[in-house]
Amino acid sequence: MIKKYIFSSQEDRNLAIVQAKKRGQDIASLAYDFNLSTRHVYRIIQRYEKNGNLKGKAKSGRPSVLTRALKAKIIWLVRHHPNYTAVYITKELNNVVSHDTITRYLKTLNFSWKKASKIPMLSEEDREARINFAKIKRSYDFSNTIFTDETTFFLDYSLNVWEKKESVYHFLRSPILKKCKFGRPSMN
Repeated sequence: MIKKYIFSSQEDRNLAIVQAKKRGQDIASLAYDFNLSTRHVYRIIQRYEKNGNLKGKAKSGRPSVLTRALKAKIIWLVRHHPNYTAVYITKELNNVVSHDTITRYLKTLNFSWKKASKIPMLSEEDREARINFAKIKRSYDFSNTIFTDETTFFLDYSLNVWEKKESVYHFLRSPILKKCKFGRPSMN
């Protein structure tokens, strides 16, 4: 369901529900419009009629450490620096929250800590050279050619990044690590 209304506080939302009920809107449509259960809407209206209270019950349990601003900052850091670890993000936030809290929050947003996809870098000259080679060799008979590939690469280099499992947020692109491939030209 899509929320049709955005309120600054719970009291504002409850006031809008009570006013809509006074205008004659039924509880089922109110529940749908405000993305709540029918039982929840009924309790809000009943509490208001009983004692004029628009506030909900006091929440039990430990209050959340992550504020809206901290959540936005975490998302901004992951968006602009997907290779930052949770520990580094904690340091960027001046140790306001623990790295475990950041990891839990990112996992609720369907992020996971993975190795970045690696793609080789190609310069404009390399692209043109490949196209020219393909045009020249278009009619060449490759039946008597042996293909070999000698390349040098690093086995221990890897980069982990925060990556979105589903593309719910369009602005969070899948991180790609450009790699440089070292090699020698082969002879025909």
